[in-house]
Amino acid sequence: MTAADKYTGELIIRIDKAICSGKLYLDPNLSITKVAKEIGTNRTYLSKSINLKTGQNFNEYINNYRSEHARNFIRESLLSDERKMKKYGVLPSEYKNDILTEKFRNN
Repeated sequence: MTAADKYTGELIIRIDKAICSGKLYLDPNLSITKVAKEIGTNRTYLSKSINLKTGQNFNEYINNYRSEHARNFIRESLLSDERKMKKYGVLPSEYKNDILTEKFRNN
């Protein structure tokens, strides 16, 4: 392992840590320059490190974090809805709609 390989490996760890802990991927105006400044390197080293370690460019790399965040958000929302279900197996909003629909039919 060369010194450059070691630096690249250490840099990608710092990149991942900064992006995850600071949730930088949620910033719609995030740029490679902002991330480089955040971890104390320049955009060229940052870009090369991401590309060498992941085979992706900066935007693809960040979009993976964003996609994972969205997937987790959706999963948690669905689980939250399941926890809200009444013993009859429907969400409160569905129960309300069923009652209103039934009331409408009876009038």
